[in-house]
Amino acid sequence: MEGSGLNLEKIGIKPVADYQGTKNGTFIIDENTLTKALEENSEEVMNFFIKAKPSDPSLSNDKKYSQTGVAQRLKDILYNETVTVASSILKKAGIEGSSTVFKNEISKSIEKYEQKMKEMETDFARREQALYSKYSYLETMMNKYNSQQSYLSQQLGMG
Repeated sequence: MEGSGLNLEKIGIKPVADYQGTKNGTFIIDENTLTKALEENSEEVMNFFIKAKPSDPSLSNDKKYSQTGVAQRLKDILYNETVTVASSILKKAGIEGSSTVFKNEISKSIEKYEQKMKEMETDFARREQALYSKYSYLETMMNKYNSQQSYLSQQLGMG
């Protein structure tokens, strides 16, 4: 948070450097450093985590963000990514009982695949019918030639 001079490491909270393992994304808390920070700067530590976003309209969004506590930032990010109309979850999957159920990336993808399947089924039916027609014609012609062969064999006294 801007202006406080604090960061997670200064108050004893450090990320685990296990980028490939099972502890990736976790933190280690140095209790002594955290206790000392709370004893010396309890108000600043509290603000570092929970300070609300300034409501001053003259401040830019970046400035407001830099003056907001870490927990408030996390809350805002989670809210924006899960609840708002522009959230990535709504864009991707939608929410049951709202119009986003039908207007999201997954629904559009499903519709696209269903349309492609219909087109393929239509193409399959067309090709199937074309093959039936060809083989029906082939069978008719073979019967005709067999009939002619039988007639010729009879006429020539071979059959």
